[in-house]
Amino acid sequence: MRAAFEKDNENNVLIFLHFYFDETSALSMFFSFCFFIISIILELNASVNMLLFWGYPASDTKFCEPQLKTSTFNSCIDLCLSETYCMLAFGNDSSCTLCDIYAVNKITQSNSITNIKTAIKVDSQFQCPKNMTINQYNYTNGFNNYKAKYSAPTWTISYDKNCLNTDFRMFPRPVGAFYLAVLPSVGNKIKSTSFCKNLSSSLDIAGMQSKKEFDYVLKTAKFITGYTPDYQYTTVWLSGTMRSACQTSPIPSGCDGLNAFSGFPYQDNFDVYQFAPGYPYIAKTSAPRSLQLLYAQTESELEGKVSDAYSEYVCDGQNPAVICVFSFTCGGLAK
Repeated sequence: MRAAFEKDNENNVLIFLHFYFDETSALSMFFSFCFFIISIILELNASVNMLLFWGYPASDTKFCEPQLKTSTFNSCIDLCLSETYCMLAFGNDSSCTLCDIYAVNKITQSNSITNIKTAIKVDSQFQCPKNMTINQYNYTNGFNNYKAKYSAPTWTISYDKNCLNTDFRMFPRPVGAFYLAVLPSVGNKIKSTSFCKNLSSSLDIAGMQSKKEFDYVLKTAKFITGYTPDYQYTTVWLSGTMRSACQTSPIPSGCDGLNAFSGFPYQDNFDVYQFAPGYPYIAKTSAPRSLQLLYAQTESELEGKVSDAYSEYVCDGQNPAVICVFSFTCGGLAK
């Protein structure tokens, strides 16, 4: 896509006029000023603007993800545009990193010497502002929104919601900002739930809405536990308790897979859930069973798979135990 524009000499910006397609990227014409790339995203049936400038997120920014499959910064921008919750892309023609909403709070504007560009999504605008320093940019994505304000040399990103504390990470969900933590084990599911709720009335044991939440839960749990050679696997308590209606004989219809469980607050996507062989285990008993995420210790084949266990247990009941809980999720909607 190539943009046609004219220069506002007084304010050293480019004013976007229209766009058309050819094989030459408009990015090659970028120097030390900002301009807008207007891209029509047909899937969203809306125009998405990206504010582009030389610069990079603050050094303390966490959770942004380097990308391997980009050949130019233009393709890096396209990749961000294709992801619903991507807020910005930064890098150059040989590197690309994407950051989701809530991942970035500060961006330093620089110049071409750094050879790092940042492109951030903003709501529809059809020309560059006359004065960047007095303009505030907004971005609206359902319940996940932010504002960007420039005061040389820093762009400050502010959100409507805030994280509970530094133990939690904010994720965008369709229902809004969701903060999620993985905490060291305090015992069985009942004790873990009580501990979580005592941190805040808005919290409960949480599930995994997206691949990024899944990766975060798995990576954090492995970091907390380290290597424990006494067990084949260790686990994380997740939301989801087996429905008592399914724990009967014969097993009624509608109790296959995740249909056997209920209790997934603020979650409507389960694409990352893959059960380990033999699960769910429909026990002929009224004792509640809850979902867990397995991660490797002496064995690794089932890492990342979901299982279930008695909510009152910490280990699997075998002697010696081969699977034990070492962590639990805790999350809720940000206020």
